[in-house]
Amino acid sequence: MARVADRLPRPPYDPEIEPIVQAAAAAATEQYESFEESFDLERLREEALKRESPRTEALLRDRRVTCEDLVVPGPRNNKLTLTVVRPAAAAADRNISNSNNRPCIFYVHGGAMVRSNRHAGLDTSVVWAAELGATTVSVEYGLAPENPGTGPAEDCYAALRWVRQNPSSLGIDAARIILYGVSAGGGLAAAVALMVRDRDGKGNGGGDGTPLPKLCGLFLKAPMLDDRNTSVSAQQYVTGPMYNSTINRMAWRCLLGERAGTTTTTTTTTTSSKAKTTATTTTTITELVEGQEEGGEEAVVSAYEAPARAADLSGLPPTYVDCGTADPFRDDAAAFASKLWAGGVAAEFHAWPGGPHAFDRIAPEAAVSVLAKSTRLAWMRRILGIPATTGAVADAGGSAGDRAANAGTREGDRASQTLQEQEQERKKQQQQQIENGGKVGEQTIE
Repeated sequence: MARVADRLPRPPYDPEIEPIVQAAAAAATEQYESFEESFDLERLREEALKRESPRTEALLRDRRVTCEDLVVPGPRNNKLTLTVVRPAAAAADRNISNSNNRPCIFYVHGGAMVRSNRHAGLDTSVVWAAELGATTVSVEYGLAPENPGTGPAEDCYAALRWVRQNPSSLGIDAARIILYGVSAGGGLAAAVALMVRDRDGKGNGGGDGTPLPKLCGLFLKAPMLDDRNTSVSAQQYVTGPMYNSTINRMAWRCLLGERAGTTTTTTTTTTSSKAKTTATTTTTITELVEGQEEGGEEAVVSAYEAPARAADLSGLPPTYVDCGTADPFRDDAAAFASKLWAGGVAAEFHAWPGGPHAFDRIAPEAAVSVLAKSTRLAWMRRILGIPATTGAVADAGGSAGDRAANAGTREGDRASQTLQEQEQERKKQQQQQIENGGKVGEQTIE
């Protein structure tokens, strides 16, 4: 039986993207509301790695950049791996910035909090190196449910703090760091920005005790912000072949356990140290959140876990927020931007017509994707104080900027397959799953 929410009208998909969505929908053989039954986390992680591997290999071969891994202290006596992508000598010699004082993009990858790694989407760093002369630092944060609650955000905060405290070792300008997150990484980036705001000046300065420079900017691309899934866009996209709110609920359950989606505060009694809550959740993937307490004294979801819960966003750096209009995160992103404005933050918001989640990855050459990428790059230039004409490719009438915005993904796309070939391969794999009696319902989890 179709859910009432599924009968809500939806914004149309972009004409260049709609065939991809239709092909994905045609390949599905089961109702997506039952996808919970096949939420095989190990399989999802393997698929993400397989999909990103060709792009990662292309990045490592790209002579425009150099890649290095570093290991830095984590927040729980753990170690965090960072991948540092720097402009190669040829790319750095653009008079964009001094090679020992480059801007920095601190990158937080997506993956619904539960999958992918620091290399996911990192091919975009080639564009940032060429156009901005920027060094990119990508963090390998711990995934849920193994690392629940504020764990992923604390990992990212610890890594960013190390970067801010050690700019000379990275050859970056600590005053020109943009905190950039995609999807789940966007939610984590927002949480980390709140941590920086709240903790700076409280013993979290530089190694010599001096205050750290403020973050230059915050970039939230289709951010995963709210565990409650109550917005109109979340109800419009309960199901479907792209990332939807059914999967989103399960992802939040992996991060928060029984606290996900709760809207009431907890109460304690004199006879027990445990708190009780009247809120309930609708998903039942208990095998994935085993070991996470139900309720408890910390049962209320914090803004460091779900940034949409923050009452006050004042004091955050200049922020860019964008999302596709056919994305379940659309209204949460718009509400977050509105709350930024209410807090006096210099914020910019873009809703890209007809774009589903990760639209610029599944259809990088679509006009709306090209426009989105060039607009993002233009904002980063402004925030970093880099004139539009000083990049590796002069921005003549916008077309050169568009070409540059696509340059970083083309080699990875060629290395992996053309878009049509990817679609054919996906259909083939899904057909094999059907023949083998397996579950079908692969969604894009950026």
